[in-house]
Amino acid sequence: MSSIRSDAKAGKPVGELESKLMELERNKPRPVIVPRVLWDDTTVEALIAGMASNWPSAAIISAEAGVVFGGHSMKKDNLTGGLAVLNKLWSGEPIRADRKTEGASVLLNSGRLTLGLAVQESVVRQFFESSKGIARGSGFAARFLISWPASTQGTRFYKSMGTTIATHRFTERLKAMIGATELLVDGCDLKTIPLSPAGKAAWVSFHDGIERELLPDHEFSDNKDSASKAAENVARLACLFHLFEHGPSGEISADHVGAAAALVTWHLYEARRFLGEIAQPADQIAAERLDAWLLQQQGPVSATTIMHKGPADTRKRSELDKALQELMACHRVRVSKVGKSSSVSVNPTLRQGG
Repeated sequence: MSSIRSDAKAGKPVGELESKLMELERNKPRPVIVPRVLWDDTTVEALIAGMASNWPSAAIISAEAGVVFGGHSMKKDNLTGGLAVLNKLWSGEPIRADRKTEGASVLLNSGRLTLGLAVQESVVRQFFESSKGIARGSGFAARFLISWPASTQGTRFYKSMGTTIATHRFTERLKAMIGATELLVDGCDLKTIPLSPAGKAAWVSFHDGIERELLPDHEFSDNKDSASKAAENVARLACLFHLFEHGPSGEISADHVGAAAALVTWHLYEARRFLGEIAQPADQIAAERLDAWLLQQQGPVSATTIMHKGPADTRKRSELDKALQELMACHRVRVSKVGKSSSVSVNPTLRQGG
């Protein structure tokens, strides 16, 4: 290109040089594919571009998912589009993303994405509240296998952690599977593993059983979004179990479908509990926690004691007053003035044996 410019300035013919340049363009080497599977702090646009040009299978795994929930793609103005892209990746749909810096668009045809996120309750609660219903209404939350374990703080005493035989075998099997992964490029033909006749019968039974529980006043009538995705998650997990045990051949058995169904069902109940509480106003949640804490105490409790030893979301006077107003409105407690202090008494009919 430098020679073309200098010859052109000197009035020399450049046809031969231009032909050489076009030949170089036609025969330029393809970039080496260096697999990148793990992503963390990224935008949806950068993720799609990376998957389309490099490795179409990706995982966002984060032990501090505040980076993800507070990222650029989850901001108010970008949230709807960002969640829509992630939902399409879950479904395996083709995605086109514009690249502003290069003035072109990127098409991802066969992307596959896993999200594994651990997040503090306050962060995820803020995310759901700020989304104004979009996070759940778009089906984003329904695609997750949610778990919300009780806190183990105060019981996490030290114990030596040795490597068990099962852990070692599990790790070695994963390494073998990764080592056997073929070179992936976007648009490649993905293998399909079918259900065996017995496996399909087991899957249909689970699908129909969940569908019946979506009726009004049934088990999952208040959790239809997560329950509606349950059968597909069972199929995906059953396939993973089959791959782990047998590799990419054969048919998925009824045993693997049953194991996946048990796991997904447990997560369904966790999702119902989690999303049910997340959907409540913060003041109501604080009142419920205070109510449960007061029932564990003996006799009246001063407001000062509650603010020092009670639930975390009633440690401030303003928060405590709101929670007490909720409980008094439901006739759960009575608040009495003792000098300048306040004393809170639980309705005696609520005590066991009262």
